[in-house]
Amino acid sequence: MPPNSTCGFGVGVTVNNHFRGCLLATCALLSACGGGGGVNSTPAPSPTPAPTPAPTPSPSPTPTPAPSAAALDRPAPPVSLPAVTSGTLAEALGQAQDFRAGSVEVDLNFYEDTLRTRNSSYGSSNAARLFADPGAGGTYALYNILASGQTDAPNLAGADIGWSDSAADGTRVLRFRRPDYADPLRPDLTLSYVSYGGWEFISRDTGLSGPQRRVNAYFYFGVPTAAGDLPLGAAALTRDLQRASCMIG
Repeated sequence: MPPNSTCGFGVGVTVNNHFRGCLLATCALLSACGGGGGVNSTPAPSPTPAPTPAPTPSPSPTPTPAPSAAALDRPAPPVSLPAVTSGTLAEALGQAQDFRAGSVEVDLNFYEDTLRTRNSSYGSSNAARLFADPGAGGTYALYNILASGQTDAPNLAGADIGWSDSAADGTRVLRFRRPDYADPLRPDLTLSYVSYGGWEFISRDTGLSGPQRRVNAYFYFGVPTAAGDLPLGAAALTRDLQRASCMIG
């Protein structure tokens, strides 16, 4: 190439100058690629953190179902005490007694869709029996009736003696009329030798819409005084029996 020829970038530039310029341009291009001629590298991606596992919820405890009242016992008295035969009923209740009774039992059973009744005459083997023990504050129990047999201390007030108790299978209530209670609404209603009472059981069925079993019993009891010992020609006993029969009948 002639000494004064150009490289196409300008006029009057010598070959040496042209060579030097091309070399600088090449170095500039390489420098633009980064790091004084090195090659830029793409940074490695940050590692993705492992997901935190969700805590496993504790299982809810399964509620224990209440005992079913589909099958109920009719407990018999654990012992048999001699029947009281003298004195008034209020006097008899001052000591431990095993009162014979007459009773009517009504059993409404939705487990079987049945309604049954049981009528037991006074003193019969399947009639209700009322146990009363006034010692240490008093305890009372009824036997020969469905869902009965529980002994408890009295927690009722007013005209009745008895108790109410709520258990896992249902609620039980035993009550009987105080023979010496003076009713202000019925001042003429005094019971000297005979009284009356009631028993109730209502089942507790937590998994159902309502109670599936209901037992109600009504009973009368007293002092079976011998005919020769009755005062006033048995007028008082006859009156008491009539009033008790009206109350439970």
